[in-house]
Amino acid sequence: MSGMQLISGETVETPSTAGGPPNKQQLPGQPLAGLAFASAGVGLGVSFIRSKRSLIAQTTAGVAGAFLLLLLKAKIDHDVFQGGQSITSAKYGLGFWLAFLLFVATVGLNGSLLVKSRRS
Repeated sequence: MSGMQLISGETVETPSTAGGPPNKQQLPGQPLAGLAFASAGVGLGVSFIRSKRSLIAQTTAGVAGAFLLLLLKAKIDHDVFQGGQSITSAKYGLGFWLAFLLFVATVGLNGSLLVKSRRS
């Protein structure tokens, strides 16, 4: 599933074991994915303002986004483990890890700019 599908929910078809028609299952949207997306939007929006408070807001948005993605990963792993069926583990693609690394890089960059601004 893509990130946008995680936010909005998705209908998934799984093959039936008896050779009949595939089973359709509605997967609900994940609020944690929506919150992580919103924190990225807040961080991006605030980045156009040049002030010390803006750096604090960007750093906070980066920490929140990274934390929310880790919570989302833990929740999905738990749901997959509880469901059991034919899925043994969830696989996280490049998009998930790239988003996580960008949140961490945002925290590092803005954190260093905050430290630098306090010294001067």
